[in-house]
Amino acid sequence: MQLVIASFNTHKIHELRRCFRALLPECCILSFYDFPQFKPNLRPIAGAGKLRESECKISDEERLCKVGRGGKRGGKRSSVTSSICAGSAIGCKLGLNTFDPKLDSFEENAKAKALHAAKELNMYTLADDSGLVVPKLGQTGSALLYRYRHEKDSAIKQTKHLLDKISSFTEEERYAYLECALSLASPEGVITSVSQRTEGSLTEEERGKITFEFDTIFVRHGYRKTLGELSPSVRARVSHRKKALERILPQIEKLEIAKLG
Repeated sequence: MQLVIASFNTHKIHELRRCFRALLPECCILSFYDFPQFKPNLRPIAGAGKLRESECKISDEERLCKVGRGGKRGGKRSSVTSSICAGSAIGCKLGLNTFDPKLDSFEENAKAKALHAAKELNMYTLADDSGLVVPKLGQTGSALLYRYRHEKDSAIKQTKHLLDKISSFTEEERYAYLECALSLASPEGVITSVSQRTEGSLTEEERGKITFEFDTIFVRHGYRKTLGELSPSVRARVSHRKKALERILPQIEKLEIAKLG
C-alpha cells in the first residue's frame, strides 16, 4: 500500500517515516518530495539541524512500490503524475503558502489538508496539524490564531514571542499542551481522524536544542527537562505525533488488508 504524507515539513516527514518503519514497515510511505514535478518553497527552521530533501524521499529499494522515474509505469503516465503535470495551478494549490485553511481546530485543519491532497494526487494521504496550546491565552481558536499570526517567523522567533507573552504568568498559568491531529483520506473523502495531546508546562527561559517550535520551553508532565534537552530516543518515545499515529494505525492496516484481499 502507498500512503502520502501530505506535508513539506521535513522534520514531520522524517519523524512519521521513522514511526512507520517501526509500526507498519510494509506500508510504502511517500511525501510531496517524491513528486519531482512539484518543487516546494521550504521555510527553513532557524536553529534546527536542517534535513536534506533527500532524507524525505523514499530509497531506491522502496521506490519499487511507487511510480518509476519520469512518472511512468509500463510506458504509460500514471494518474498521479498526470494530475501534477496538468498545470501550474495544481502545483500552487498544493503549496502550503497558498493552501492554508486556518480553521478553528487542529483536527479540522488536518482533515482539510488530507482531503485536498488526496483529491489532487488521487492517492491515500495522511495529514498532520499540530501545535502548542496555552489555555490561559484564551480559547483554542484564539491560540491557533496566535500561532498563525507568527507563522512566517522562525521557530526561534515564535518561541521568543510566546515567552514574552507569558512572562507574567504564574506557574499554574504556564500549563500547556502539545496537540497533534492526524487525518487519513482517500480521493472520495476523509476516512478517519484522531487527536492526541501531551500535557506539560512552559519554562521561563529556553533550554536545549530546537527542532519544532517551543521545544526549548515545553516540559512534559513527569519530566524535568524540556523537549529540547531530551535525547532523540526519549523524544521519540514520548512524541505526541507517534501516539496519534498509533491510534490511527488500525484504520491504515484495514486499508492494507483490503488491498491485499
